[in-house]
Order: sequence, then C-alpha cells, then structure tokens
Amino acid sequence: MKKLLLILFISLFFNGINSYAQDKCNQWYDYQKIYILSNLKNTLSEYKTKSLLGITETDIEALSTLSNKVKENYEKMQSGEKVNDNKITDWKYITDKIYNNALKDGKWPGTKKITKDTATKWYDHCNSFYNAYTSSKKKSNRTPSQNAASKQNYEKLNSANLRTKNQNLKSAATQAFEVCLFYPLAVKYNKEYVDFAYKAAKQLIDAEIHTETPQMKTDWEKYSPLLKDYGLYNTNVISYINWCKSEITKYKGNISTNDITYFKDKLKFYYDLYKTNVTITYLDNVIDEFYSMLEKNVSKNENIGPNAIDNFIRIYLK
Repeated sequence: MKKLLLILFISLFFNGINSYAQDKCNQWYDYQKIYILSNLKNTLSEYKTKSLLGITETDIEALSTLSNKVKENYEKMQSGEKVNDNKITDWKYITDKIYNNALKDGKWPGTKKITKDTATKWYDHCNSFYNAYTSSKKKSNRTPSQNAASKQNYEKLNSANLRTKNQNLKSAATQAFEVCLFYPLAVKYNKEYVDFAYKAAKQLIDAEIHTETPQMKTDWEKYSPLLKDYGLYNTNVISYINWCKSEITKYKGNISTNDITYFKDKLKFYYDLYKTNVTITYLDNVIDEFYSMLEKNVSKNENIGPNAIDNFIRIYLK
C-alpha cells in the first residue's frame, strides 16, 4: 500500500504537469491541423495551383513542419529541458504571413471551409501559444542562481528520500490526494483521467490518510461531488452553448450586448457552481471565454456564425 501511494503520487504529479502543458499546446496545434492546414492544401489542389493570395505550397509545408518542431520544443521546455533553436521565430513569421495575406479579411477561396471566424480563432490561439512558448523559453534559459529554487524543488520530489519506504509517506500521499482532487477540475474533461483520479483520491481518504491533515477531509466533501459529476457538468455546458448558438442563428449571427446579457441569465444547471468558491475552474474559464468571444464580435459589429461556435465547443469541451 505504501509503495503504491508513492508511485501514485510521483506518477500523477509529473504526468499532471505534462498533461497541463500538452492541453495548452494542443489548443492551437489541433485547431491548425484540423481546420487550417488541411483546408489550405485542399484549396490549392482544387484550384490546381501552387500559390493563392501570396500563400504557396512551400509556406504550408513549412508551417506544418515548424509546428511539429515548436510543439516538440515546448514540451521539452515544460519538462525542464533547455531549447536553443530559433524555430519559433520562423513559425511565427509564416503564421503571420498566412493570416495577414490570405485569412485576415476572409479572402481565402471557399470561405465555407475557412471562415473569417475560424481564421481569427486560429490566429488568436497561435498568438496565445507564442506568448506561452517565449515565456517558457525565458524560464528555461535563466541563470543557475535564478533556477536554484526550482531545481531544489525538482530534486526534492525526485530524491531518494521520497522513494524510500515509510519516509515522508503521509506528506507524499497528501500531495497525491491534492493532485487527484484538484488538477482534473482545472483542465479539459477527460473521462479516463477523471475516473482514475476520483478512485485514487477516494482510496486515500478510505485509508484515513487525512487523519494527519484534516483539511483533506473537508476538501473531499466539497470537491469530490464535482469531480464525480464533471462529465455531467461538461455535457450541460455544451448543451448551454449549443442553445446560445440556436438563439444566435435566429438573428443570423447579428447580436447585441443585451443579447449576451440574456444568454448569461439563461445559464441554468451549472449556474449554482459558476464563479462560486467551490466550482470547476476549467468550465468557469470556458464560459468566460465564450462570453468574451461573443463580446468581441459585438464590439467589432461582426456577425458570429454557427461554425465558429461549433469549433469553440470542439476545441474547449470535446
């Protein structure tokens, strides 16, 4: 049992960090792969040309190759490795070129495939990722003295003391419990991980590890129902956003600030959790992001199409 708890903690802790980085990275990577690059290639093929609006086959292939590399580099940095190459600059240059030359004003042929909303959402994700990447690179390139505290924490978690039988067992189990209970609520719903985390946290509570840390029992009573029903809440938020889409479609995508206020008032099932002290952080952030997307379109006096909302759901909730 003791050995199992130690393995559980180490595995969940480091897998949790890596999963968070991967989820953040995939927001732009999957969107680009599914909606942008494939459609750019297909459109060139349909028009039987190697260049459209200043975008060439070479640009598309280069973006695809560079995207794979910067994704790999980002994951390395999240794992503590130092990355010295300058691929991110090349990637950003081609990303800007494709957006500004072809996609920014919905100029790309076959707008049903790459709408202006789709292009804007992709470019927003790209910029968000670029900022995260450059921030991670600065951290990975810090001087030894700047890295001292992080290095000490890392070594502490990986030290032989943590792996030695009976030593710091309850401390490790407490940290494992926190990872199991709180981390899944901070990232996109994954049934397999949520189910596993719930069972693991429950096993720790049943083993009465909380006798040394009473707060564990309190946290379990508050947050375990959210973890157990995360899938149900996630489905509810999807249904709510789809309802908003149906309302927006009635007005052909032309909505006002008053309409957004009306949508907010119709948040039903998840309403009792939204923005409270005990909530699913990730779903709160998704709802805020959805409202922000609507408000952005209203401020620009632009219509929002159903495809944009479908893409939003697919990226953030499915």
